[in-house]
Order: sequence, then C-alpha cells, then structure tokens
Amino acid sequence: MNVAWLRKRLRRAPPRAIDLGLAVVVAAAVTIAINVAREPGARPTDAIAYGLGLTIAALVMVRRRWPLAVLAASVVILQAYFVLNYPGISAAVTLAVAMYTAVAAGHLRWSLLVAAWYWFGALLGRGFLPEPEPLVSVFEDLVRDGSLLVAVLLLGDAVRSRRMARESHEQELRVAQLIQQRFLPRELPRLSGWRVSAYYQPAHAVGGDFYDFLELPGGEVGLCVGDVTDKGIPAALVMATTHSILRGDTPTSASPSTVLERANNRLYSDIPAHMFVTCLYAVLDPATGRLRFANAGHTLPYVADANGVVQLRATGMPLGALPDIEYEEKEAFLDPGDSILFLSDGLVEAHSPAREMFGLPRLEKVVENSGRGDRLIDECLTELRKFVGRDWEQEDDITLVTLTHQRSVIRGDRS
Repeated sequence: MNVAWLRKRLRRAPPRAIDLGLAVVVAAAVTIAINVAREPGARPTDAIAYGLGLTIAALVMVRRRWPLAVLAASVVILQAYFVLNYPGISAAVTLAVAMYTAVAAGHLRWSLLVAAWYWFGALLGRGFLPEPEPLVSVFEDLVRDGSLLVAVLLLGDAVRSRRMARESHEQELRVAQLIQQRFLPRELPRLSGWRVSAYYQPAHAVGGDFYDFLELPGGEVGLCVGDVTDKGIPAALVMATTHSILRGDTPTSASPSTVLERANNRLYSDIPAHMFVTCLYAVLDPATGRLRFANAGHTLPYVADANGVVQLRATGMPLGALPDIEYEEKEAFLDPGDSILFLSDGLVEAHSPAREMFGLPRLEKVVENSGRGDRLIDECLTELRKFVGRDWEQEDDITLVTLTHQRSVIRGDRS
C-alpha cells in the first residue's frame, strides 16, 4: 500500500463528512450488537458495548471531546470483554473509532501503543485460552482487525494534519485582517462645513481595497482610495505597502500626480508579478471647495451637483504596472450642497441572481436621485441589496467614501 498516496487522498475529504461517516459506522455496529443480544444466550453485559459505541459516536459528532478518556474507556471495556469471551459487536469497530478520536485530536503515539497492545495482546491471550483457537483463525481475525486499525490511524492523522493546516491558515488570516484594520482610518476627519462618510466591506476575511485621509499643510486634506488586483493575504500585504508609500510621499508633495508617480516607481520594483494597484488620489481645500485629483486606473468618482451627475476623469496607468508613468492632474470645485462619491469596483461589478451586473448606469441613477445629500452611501447599499437579493455572495471588496459640502465657501482662483 502506498501510504503517502493514501494520506494525500484522505486530506481531501471534509473532516465533518469523515466524522459523520464514523458515527454511522458505530451506529450500525451497535444496531448489529443489539440484534445479537436478543438471541438466546446473549449476556446482559452487552449493554456496556452499546453504551460505549453510542458514547463514541456522540463524541465524534461533537468534535472529538476527551479523546484519551474515550480511548482508555474503550481499552478497559474491550479487555474485560476479551476475558469474558463476549458475543456480539466486533472489538475492532469501537476501538477503531476510539483511536480515530484520539489521533484526530493529536494523540498519535497513544493510539499506536493501543493498536500494538490490541494486536499482540489478543494474539497471546487467545493462545492461552482453555481451548485455544486454531492459529490460522486467530491470524485471520487479527490481520482483518489490524488492517482496519491501520486505516483508521492513517485517516485520523490525515484529518489532524488538515485541521492543523486550516487552523494555521485561519490564524494567518486573523493576523492579516488585524494588520489591514490598523491601516484603515480609525475615525473620519472632521471638516468644518463638510460631511464625510465611509463604508468598507471586504469580500473575504481580508481584502485588497483601502482608503485613507491625510492632513496636509495649509489646512488641505488628502484622500486616497485604492484597490489591489488580488484577494486574501497577498492583496493585504500589497495594500499595506501601498498605503505606507502614499503616507510617506504625501507630506513632501501636495501634488496628486507627483504622489502617484513616486508611488508607482517604488511599487514597480517590488510588487509581485501580475499584480497592480488602482488608486485615486485627491487633495481637497475645505475653505474653497477646490479638489485636485489624479487617477491610476481606478473607478471614476461621481459628483452630484445642481446640474445633475458628472464623472471626474483623469488618465493614468495602475500603480506597479509600468515604470516612469506620468499621471494627468485635474481639478474641480464642489459648491455648497454638492456631493462626491469615491468607490471601488466591488459595487458596480456585483451580480444579481440572474447574473446581471449592477453597472455604472444604475449607480449613476442612484447618485442622481440621492438629492446630493449625505445619505448617498446608505442609498447605494439599499439599492445594492434590492438588486442582489438575500442569497448574494459578495464577489469583491466594496469601498464607498463620500464628501458633502454643507455651507457656503469663499471662492478661490479657478484659473
């Protein structure tokens, strides 16, 4: 038997399915034992075997509680049954499942000792019975039972290895999630005359979206919204790197295009192959409503003003895709009552149960009908829930950031 091949195949089986299968095996063995116990000559002590089998089945179903206690109880009871030459349930069935509970919980050494004791103890014990069984018959039984025990040991060890790998992965995800949360703003900036709102929901435990607010000289505020073209831990690491680069370059330059150019060149040499970052960087002057922005291939923001809805367009390649890229810089003015929505593509690329995409036209209608208010994010999410239905499985991270101008401004030079 190719043990490595068998262990590899066993690791693919869902642990809960294995637990359920073993519980069914024990239940079937107990049922057989009960039927045997009803036959003439059956002894009342068979009730102990039923109780043992049902206990093991229950413990398997509740995720292997007290594995060594179950193993010890199995050994003691089966030893007594060997001495009594019990009829009915096969010793190897209940012992095999007890050994599985121990091995799956990480007690392989104890289970190996019990298996050796069972095999050699039974062989020697049967040889000293008042009426010894034929040696060939004894070996046939022990080879059959021994094969079952070996298979169960391999199964339990494969399940344990898979659980350890899964727990390790879950721990890594928790650490990555904690790191990512540390990079997101703990609180939104308070700007006189402005309302700032944000929503962030990753599709998985960790995501590739990010947003941040940066204090700049002269009372200006920097805003960046980005999306890494991957998910999980790799995306979280690239997100953290990009975030650090943007924060490091911003204080030395208030120019959005310059910030993105420097970030692109620094990322290009270090970012993994086939990964890049879309990012929009904007600088707002709260006193005048002036907004300067540059875009590295990110989803365009929407502005809702008195004339309707308009997208703010600026061209540029995603960060990390090519070196020495120049980014177009533009500006806009937000009047009192105007709102601007920054977002990632997770919202517009959401799909309905009929596989229809939410799309930009539908989003534009939501922004237009929002009344240029500060409830824009809530209205976007409400429309999204209506569109995707109750059983929606989120496919991509969703980030929404809004700025709403709430008071009059002193006009600056627009030239």
